[in-house]
Amino acid sequence: MTDSHWASSVLGFSNAAMPNFSSFAMIAALTRISFGALIATACLASSHAASGPATALPDSADYEFSQRLESISKDYSIVGASLDRGDGKLVSTLAASMDTRLQPFTRLETAWSSTLPFTAVSMRLGDAVSHPGTWGNAVRFGGIKLGSLQDLPADIVAAPELTAGHKTLTSSADLIGQNMDRLARLTPAGNVALGVKDVLGHQREISKPLYSDITMMAKGKTDYSLAAGRVREEFALTDGEYGSRFSSATVRYGLRKSLTVDAHAAQVEGVASVVGAGLAKDAGAHGKVSATMATSRSEPLQDSPTGKTDGWLARLAYQIANDYFTVGLRTRVQSATYRDLSGEEESSSPLHWRTLASVAFRLGTRGDLLLAGAMQTLHDASRADFVSLRHNVSLGTAGQFTTSLTYNTGKDDPAAASIAFTRPFGGNTVKR
Repeated sequence: MTDSHWASSVLGFSNAAMPNFSSFAMIAALTRISFGALIATACLASSHAASGPATALPDSADYEFSQRLESISKDYSIVGASLDRGDGKLVSTLAASMDTRLQPFTRLETAWSSTLPFTAVSMRLGDAVSHPGTWGNAVRFGGIKLGSLQDLPADIVAAPELTAGHKTLTSSADLIGQNMDRLARLTPAGNVALGVKDVLGHQREISKPLYSDITMMAKGKTDYSLAAGRVREEFALTDGEYGSRFSSATVRYGLRKSLTVDAHAAQVEGVASVVGAGLAKDAGAHGKVSATMATSRSEPLQDSPTGKTDGWLARLAYQIANDYFTVGLRTRVQSATYRDLSGEEESSSPLHWRTLASVAFRLGTRGDLLLAGAMQTLHDASRADFVSLRHNVSLGTAGQFTTSLTYNTGKDDPAAASIAFTRPFGGNTVKR
């Protein structure tokens, strides 16, 4: 086997695809080659322990090696390994499956995190996820990511086993819109329980915030994220397929103490480009309000006239939080021709508008009262609504009493009610 064939096999690329890489994707590819030994060591270590403390590499106090094993199910596990050198960190993960529909071992992510040479700018080389801003898509890609916005918003679903095969990650709002019939209930923490399918096709329930908080920047402070490379194809299903060129930029700036402006632009070659801007402002002592306007330009839709297709999106948000209650509201309206970066065909009529709302009251010894709702209308005028009311009362060491009411027009039986008593026994919890 030649060196070039060995390298392309390790990375999961075909030799025919290699010459088409951009310089950013090639850097990511070369970085992943250096992690072959790291992954092999992680696999061997994982056979002895599910997890363990970080240990120093032999003959070197400058490096720290750690590994982890996460069992998703009896047929699917994720193995991760990292090598910390102080000035940077190598991280690589792979999935191991006993399901015959999947490869026995599939590389997930490989990346080097450090700072840009001669600067303090955070950098990630290899596999990464772009920052979506306040309204866009988080895209999986191979290349380079720079800036202070390295972490994703809390409402983004990023677990590999739940995002297999997708180029873009979904938010709670996206999942609610796509799976209104599988919305379950509010969790004790005030999150919404969402039903999704994992890489094996099994139904899973996850808990996520209904939406991410409005972010305010201090006066004169800037956060940003720049990304460029190629879109990751068939993530968690193949070792390393990369497709269209991708670029993204997000910036937030504190114009005043009470006013933050932001902008986001992104493009996936051959799919769509989006650009938008917004502002966030303090509303009273405890409130915040934000507004965003964005446009998209995509390839011609099926059965549409030749030429590019333009669309628009508008988003309004409000939230207030104090010692007694929390209120949040998000409304999104868009044209029938607006397209995001996923490139996935609409399974139904395009979204027209969607509203998410939540109210939480802290009642002291009388517990917490949580109310959340989701309402959306498509451009064909079809509509779906979901409302959930939950009351939790703590009984101290005796346990917790919970009452829940749910109304979901996406289900055959829209109304549901439940009463639960939870009592801990030692380290275990029993529900009745």
